[in-house]
Formats: sequence, structure tokens, C-alpha cells
Amino acid sequence: MLKSQKVTKLLSVRGSISFDTSGQALTTNGRSNTYVRIKAFILRYRRVNAIFTNSSTIPETMNANPSSVLIALSGGGDSALAAALLKEQGWQVKGLHFLLPAPAIKRTERQNSVRRIEERLKIPVSYVHVEEVFTQKVIEPFVDAYLEGFTPNPCVVCNQVIKFDHLLRRADEEGIAFVATGHYAVIRRPENSPAELWRGADQSKEQSYFLHRLEQRHLLRMVLPLGEMTKEETRRL
Repeated sequence: MLKSQKVTKLLSVRGSISFDTSGQALTTNGRSNTYVRIKAFILRYRRVNAIFTNSSTIPETMNANPSSVLIALSGGGDSALAAALLKEQGWQVKGLHFLLPAPAIKRTERQNSVRRIEERLKIPVSYVHVEEVFTQKVIEPFVDAYLEGFTPNPCVVCNQVIKFDHLLRRADEEGIAFVATGHYAVIRRPENSPAELWRGADQSKEQSYFLHRLEQRHLLRMVLPLGEMTKEETRRL
């Protein structure tokens, strides 16, 4: 079956997923970009710090002396808030935005949102092109598996084979100690034991499943600032 035929068949089965005419771009209709209200966060950050201070299950890295961290910025509210939290905790924060296959207007919207976050938080942000590798390792296998009757999760695959490898590689190139995302999950590092991935505090939002294929080399350097927060708390910021 040709790629164009696969895409047409997939679209007829699940209209919420759309590709461009070459089969390269994947978008989800009905989801609008979010934009975090950083100014409101700055005015309320003391309350957030109190949440961390009073928690008995704070991720170990958030208790450690602040260091340098490279955070994946999608342009959405969760990753922006995670970056703001890290900066307020005293971390040296730098952002990395992944340029994914998407229609031109969607790519522009995402990049504009990232630039607004960069300006508000006053942090440097870099951009990395992953269109080709994302198509080869995420989109094409997803389409093939879906047409065989399976329901793969492309985010799990992306985190495993693209996002965190790119984050660690860029962090190593720039001498940055940790990497971070806006996932609702918790990393714990027991003494003399491997790092552990735990569910986030908000059971209705927690996202540990999306990270379950990561290895120790990823987990040992990960910071997840939103893991002990609920989605309702982040919406209020």
C-alpha cells in the first residue's frame, strides 16, 4: 500500500488526525495552543514555593542546590510554567524547542508562543529540527501499526527515541547538568539505588506512562517540576 493510500485510509477511520499532502505533517484538530500567564505566576510564586516547602515527597532534584537545566519548551502552558518554577528556584534555565512536522501556520504559532515565553522569562531558547527523524521514527510506524489494528502512543515513542536523547545530547554539548519537561510525573533517587519513575500527584492528569520507556541515563538527569502539583493548581497560576 502506498503512503498516500495509507494516509487516506487512516483519515477515513479517524478524522481527528490529519496529514499534509505528502504525508509528512501530523496535527490534531480541535486543540488550540495554550499560553501561560507568566506575569500572574511571578505575582504568586511565593504560594507555589510554599507548596514545595511543605511537601514531604518533593523530587530530590528540586531539593538539591539549583544547577543548570535544559527544558523542552513546546510553547504550551505546562512547559512554560515548569521553566518559570525552575527559574524562581534559582536554576540556570535554558529552553529547547523541537521543530516538528506540521503545517506552516501551526509551526509559526508554536514558535511565536515559545518566543513570548523566552521574552517573559528572559531565558535563552534554541531550536532543533527533527522533522525528518520524527517522520521516520514516529509518524510512519504509527500509521503502519494503526492500519494493522494496533493503537500505538506516538508520545511514548517520541520520548524514548527522540526527545530525551536530543535533550541530553544538547545538554552535554553545552555543559548543562540536567534536563526538564512539563510532564506530571515524579522522579525519585533513593540513595545507592537506581532512579525511580513514580506517578504524578494528580491522578487525573499524571503522565508517567509517557515516560515509562526511558532509561537510567535519562531518569538520573531529569527534573519534573510539575510532578507534585495538580492540573488545577497550575491553571490557577
